Amino acid sequence: MQEIRVCWNQKQVTLTLDVFLNPKLKAEPCELVFYGVTNIEIPHYAPWGESTCINAVRFEENRFQIEMQTGDILSIEASSYEFQEPPL
Repeated sequence: MQEIRVCWNQKQVTLTLDVFLNPKLKAEPCELVFYGVTNIEIPHYAPWGESTCINAVRFEENRFQIEMQTGDILSIEASSYEFQEPPL
């Protein structure tokens, strides 16, 4: 993960991620945008060591959990989300 942006007045959170869209090419920056955000938790204790990679993702109702390879779990409560690939 490269960056987390919070737009308070629009209730929006944007995660900029390096994603392997094609396994034969290098990772490309994409965005995961959350809309109608009511709560975010972004701990960065790194109990498993430093990393910028995502280990696992879980989704239940309107709660999104992103487990980082650091061992931290990011939590976002939002009404919807959208994955945006880079333009061609």
